[in-house]
Amino acid sequence: MLFLRLKNTLNLPPLLFSVLTKLKRQRRFINANLEPELADYRQRNDGSLKADDFYKIRRYYGYAVPAMLGEAFCVLREYAMKIDEREASTSQGVITGIFDDFFDKQQLDFEEINKITNDPGSFQADSLVQEIFIKHWQNVLKKAGNKALLKETRDNILGSQQDSIEQENDSIGFDRIKKVTFDKGGYSILFYRSAFGHPLAAGEYEAVYHLGALFQLGNDIFDVYFDQQQNIKTLLTATGSIDKVISIFNELRDKVVLLSYAMEYPSKRIRSYLRHLFPVVSRCEVCLAQLKRMEDHYGRFDPAIMSRQELVCDMEKPTNFWRSVKCYLKTDFNEKKD
Repeated sequence: MLFLRLKNTLNLPPLLFSVLTKLKRQRRFINANLEPELADYRQRNDGSLKADDFYKIRRYYGYAVPAMLGEAFCVLREYAMKIDEREASTSQGVITGIFDDFFDKQQLDFEEINKITNDPGSFQADSLVQEIFIKHWQNVLKKAGNKALLKETRDNILGSQQDSIEQENDSIGFDRIKKVTFDKGGYSILFYRSAFGHPLAAGEYEAVYHLGALFQLGNDIFDVYFDQQQNIKTLLTATGSIDKVISIFNELRDKVVLLSYAMEYPSKRIRSYLRHLFPVVSRCEVCLAQLKRMEDHYGRFDPAIMSRQELVCDMEKPTNFWRSVKCYLKTDFNEKKD
């Protein structure tokens, strides 16, 4: 373990430099290409765009999808992101939050959502937010490097979003929640992979699907308070034991590593790919540890009796940041041999 931590510590400075360089590259792209468009949207806002929407576009999905996830895919293939790929990946990020809101806030019916994604050119937008979606979805359709994967994941995401409506039902079973969670995350990350032109390597589809499942579970870990408030059934809100969630998370994390090394890429690239992605995993581990402390305090894990402060893990706190660094440093990124 000491050798592992030392090795990870030595690898951390070059990793941070690489990540910061890629973040700056995407920030420059956003400033040059997206900010003028957003300024126009602010001028023409009809009330359908909220401050949170601008944040998701500029600082969250539109920023992190290309700069973190997309760049990790480029690490695997070992050549830089092309301009069409960056445009497609950024547009995927732009529409991510909007697409979720079609189901959650705008409550478009399935036929409307199917039409706007299947034939956006013929869809008559009745709000600015729909106009933005159509523009960037058309850009994805035009610029994405893997059109077959894009079509497949579009259909799968629509199906998983429909299935996720079941999470509003108190009678949904734990295993069904798990399947819906994995599908929603798995197909979403495969959707982001479709922006890139290099062919899927043998084993990559399954590895990326499970990476997405892990990330979706991570989202639910951080969103447990909000899901509880909205009576959404997730693996967190539907269990009485955080240990059960920790077990699922750890099993899925280990499976992502195993499946990643099964991809037909050189092991060195796979190790670098995992190093780029696993800071997200370490953050989730910090949040899980906080939830475990709350379970120990109350004697059981029941989000309904816990406060917002107890359930929401603030990763901007220095203590939580350093906890995530410690989790990252003890992560074993090496290939497991039989």
